[in-house]
Amino acid sequence: MYGKKGQPLRLNIAVIDNGVNRELLEILLPHKKDTVDCRQISDGTCVPQFLEPEGDLESHGTLCAALLMEFLEKNHAADCRIFSVSILNRNRGQELGEFCAALEWCVAKKMDVVLMSIGVKIPAYAKRLLPFLDRAKNQGTILLAAASNSFEITYPACYKDAIGIKKGCCYGIKAIWEPKDGIDLEGNFESSCVMDRYSQWIGEPYGVSNSFALPYIAASICFLLQQYGKMGKRDLVRCFSEKEGIGHEAFINPAVLIAKGRNLPPASYMEEPIPKIAVIYQECAGKNLKSALEDIMLRFEEKGYSCICAADWEKKNDFEKNIFPLSYDKIQDEVQRYSLYFRNNSLIIFFAKQHKTEPEFIVQMDQTIVLEDKEDRNLADWIVQKILQQMRC
Repeated sequence: MYGKKGQPLRLNIAVIDNGVNRELLEILLPHKKDTVDCRQISDGTCVPQFLEPEGDLESHGTLCAALLMEFLEKNHAADCRIFSVSILNRNRGQELGEFCAALEWCVAKKMDVVLMSIGVKIPAYAKRLLPFLDRAKNQGTILLAAASNSFEITYPACYKDAIGIKKGCCYGIKAIWEPKDGIDLEGNFESSCVMDRYSQWIGEPYGVSNSFALPYIAASICFLLQQYGKMGKRDLVRCFSEKEGIGHEAFINPAVLIAKGRNLPPASYMEEPIPKIAVIYQECAGKNLKSALEDIMLRFEEKGYSCICAADWEKKNDFEKNIFPLSYDKIQDEVQRYSLYFRNNSLIIFFAKQHKTEPEFIVQMDQTIVLEDKEDRNLADWIVQKILQQMRC
């Protein structure tokens, strides 16, 4: 990133989205429509953009690119080459295959920074992104991904090799320590010429969302990269840390959420709650159960179910494996949080030791299975079959 005399070199930045409408870009940023190199995924390869997004219904990628250029300029990090990589297909949709191909192209072209204001909510599908994230990390590409606006876990934003981003309740950028949803940074901006012009264009005020907080934060990250050279995710996130950071309790306790100005999702989000199954195990069965956990996940996937597991022996989130800790402290909040964040999945299984389970935990479950230690069976198969039998009843 640096020349012989220590001058920062131009960054290559890719925005994976639904493409750029050049006429709208000219309205948002006059005289800038030719500064974006517009590409598109077609049949698995990256070609010059031939399908422009239409009007305000498909303005998402155009806004993201325009905001990025605006804030790069404000951060004095304007010496960058911007690529728009559209995954909008001929049916005006966006598919995971195009997303993977766009990421693969960004890795092959050795992009310095990749912005993704899009994501996947089903972990079984999102796993297809992991090989490209791993290659990007190994070559030093910084991956920035926006969280869902609807209080759901979003991939790749929650993956450890990406910097997850969402809108904050205060102006500026802050690091989030011990995040429950895998998101690392939150940010918000007070003013934007791009947003003002877009609001005027559509004839009504248009607010900041997680998608548009992403280019704002990305511009600051690009400035840091130009000033200090290659940096990894951990060092970049630390640059935005405060003395105490943002405590993880803000994502658990509804009273804290309201006090801090964060809104809970409307009740309509929970009209079709995800099935919750408790597997209650005895101490003697614990060792076998721990070794069978990944097999249980795999068997459900093979049968077409997207499964999340929360176990009382786990210590930290593993979004790549979809295995998470279960804390008995404020157990009702734990169950509610998992039900909310993962409601697009087929089921959640909670593994809890028998003598620690409380009635308030059991009453929240749709099914309860008591597991005794029996060595004459395949534990993973037995649990999966038992759960599926009860689900059919």
